[in-house]
Amino acid sequence: MKRDYLSVFCPRMGMGDLITFVGLFKTIHQETGKKLIIITKENTSGKQYLLDEPYCVDVVYLPKHKRGILKFFSNLKDFFNLVKMLKEHNKDEIFILHSSKRYVLAAISAGIKKIYAPGLGVQNFFVNKNNSYYKNFFQKRLHPRLEGELLLKKIFGINKTQNNLLINMKTDKEQSHVLIGIASSGHVRQWGYENHKLIIDYLIKKNYKKFYLLSGKDQVELENKLIKNFSSKEIFIEGTSNLSLQNIFKKAKKGKFYFGHDTGFMYLSLSLNIPAIGLFGEVPPYFYSDNMKSITPEDKIFGKNSIQNISFKNAISELDKFISVYKL
Repeated sequence: MKRDYLSVFCPRMGMGDLITFVGLFKTIHQETGKKLIIITKENTSGKQYLLDEPYCVDVVYLPKHKRGILKFFSNLKDFFNLVKMLKEHNKDEIFILHSSKRYVLAAISAGIKKIYAPGLGVQNFFVNKNNSYYKNFFQKRLHPRLEGELLLKKIFGINKTQNNLLINMKTDKEQSHVLIGIASSGHVRQWGYENHKLIIDYLIKKNYKKFYLLSGKDQVELENKLIKNFSSKEIFIEGTSNLSLQNIFKKAKKGKFYFGHDTGFMYLSLSLNIPAIGLFGEVPPYFYSDNMKSITPEDKIFGKNSIQNISFKNAISELDKFISVYKL
């Protein structure tokens, strides 16, 4: 019965964004004793990795929000459908791990008694102060993951949330492959062929012989060039651009460590307890895992194309420290 479950809004932009909230889902489940219906966006591919988790009973994808005045009535219809869906769920309480007022208004319209939400900006006028983190409309916004964590600590009166490891998706016994993350959401987060080539060559000289290139359809050309450059009897290197997400997960489970772009595959690796070091150029890193390290522009200026200000020399310096710290 759906009323025995708890709805949690977490409509993030992509897989990496949603995976970083796994520890918060586990915390809500532990503290309430209820399984979760996680409401998110299709771009997160949440059904691919959350439906097997013991705290999750269902993953619901929201319709894509359409921009423009001509789409007003379509968006209004989607809003009322959302309200209808929420009425079928547990009406006692709901958790909204997002700062949009739209989801709070939907919960109010559905007659839900207790609404827990960050309370950022306009949300602050609609959410009980005891059930939100931000004290007033003007309070400075925190990182979305951090505001969610602080909200749960306040609501449940706890000092620490659960770790961010997936429970039922485990690594293989043989973790022998280096995961090279060349996938990127746009060219502004792409470090480029020459840099990735130099890194792989450097790792080969350090006696790493097996590599998976974690990539998407937009990186086929880059992937093929790297495979052609390094494939030999001594070196195993394989791409994933032609694989389904489930098959990519199978490859990732063999990972010894992750090096590459700040993308969903990095956060997936961390949730498998695989140490990861990411390249951050457009946005600064947010550290939520003890297994996570970062490589940032030397000038510490983040923005479009700032990833190009990460030199190979700086990257291998940080990579060497990372390998040493985690004894890889």
